[in-house]
Amino acid sequence: MRILITGGAGFIGSNLALALVRAGHEVTVLDSLSRQIHGENPRSSALYRSLEGRVSFIEGSVTEERDWVAALEGQEGIFHLAAETGTGQSMYEIKRYVDVNVGGTALMLNLLANGKHPVRRIVVASSRALYGEGKYQSADGIVYPGARSRENLDAGRFDLYCDRTGEALTLLPTDEDSRIHPASVYGITKQGQEQLVMTVCPTLGIAASALRYQ
Repeated sequence: MRILITGGAGFIGSNLALALVRAGHEVTVLDSLSRQIHGENPRSSALYRSLEGRVSFIEGSVTEERDWVAALEGQEGIFHLAAETGTGQSMYEIKRYVDVNVGGTALMLNLLANGKHPVRRIVVASSRALYGEGKYQSADGIVYPGARSRENLDAGRFDLYCDRTGEALTLLPTDEDSRIHPASVYGITKQGQEQLVMTVCPTLGIAASALRYQ
């Protein structure tokens, strides 16, 4: 199978690419070689060097249509991993996160919806950040708390507390049925990515899955 991995030179993407190559697939990687990930000399990074000679590599951005057109040619499957991923950083680099994560995904889907291609499967990297602070137990039952208060943070109290009793909440495992309530721009963009792919792909006859990575 011919498979495109966006963000394929990152930690997850490069390991996935090598696993797919070992399984006999023909892999193309589209990656911007971000200095934030690969350092000042990205083609010298261990992640990039692990792919040399093993995959077809395109240095480019998911925000550029010409890069998508080159990368999509002949592909039968896509792992869409490319994204800006800093939760805290997303709160002050808002436009960049929205442009790359949401805009890049929209551009991919727009090309697939309006062109001829053999793509039949897509996996999009979503995130546990969709769940915000996660799932907790209070005296009143299950709760999904919002952000920590400035008062508590200033006092060095980093637990989450019940609004009614003021007691510390008990953290519970977050499952797929937990409430979606992202607490960062990053989380919002990952929710948008997931919903775009899971909404559009079925109308195009493309099987789609979203994995909420932790």
